Amino acid sequence: AGKDFQLLSYDNLEDYGCLPYKEPCLTTIDAPKARLAERSSDLLLEQIGKSLDETVIVRIPTRLVVRKTAF
Repeated sequence: AGKDFQLLSYDNLEDYGCLPYKEPCLTTIDAPKARLAERSSDLLLEQIGKSLDETVIVRIPTRLVVRKTAF
């Protein structure tokens, strides 16, 4: 009790310069968006080039950014 997340976002917009509110308030999962895009495009081009039809699991580190909506 008292340690629950009330609201959690998967888009860390505040760290990317989008401030819809006066200050960042959403607890969020932060992922390196540029790295995600690069890896996705690499995999897509590889699958197109080799005519592959397979599932690939990619693990990219994330971090929890605790803000007002936590605790």
